[in-house]
Amino acid sequence: MVDSHVPKSIRSLVHYDSLYGSLPAGGFIGAIDENGKEVLPGIGKVDGTVFIRGAGLLMEALGWCREGQEEGSWEFDPIGYDEVWQK
Repeated sequence: MVDSHVPKSIRSLVHYDSLYGSLPAGGFIGAIDENGKEVLPGIGKVDGTVFIRGAGLLMEALGWCREGQEEGSWEFDPIGYDEVWQK
């Protein structure tokens, strides 16, 4: 079964890679505050390749079915609940 969210997600990630893919680490607007401190721990290490790498991870997780890989699936369990992490 083909999930229509897969191509939409990949298309979005590739689009944002075309816009921001060349940003250096810490180059995202708002990643570093006016005092030079990271807004989120580790965000200063994130560069523009995060989008294309995310698209690649999505394709790996869901499978390259046309190329003979087994079809993967989305994870529908909500995060933030201890029961989910125990599976």
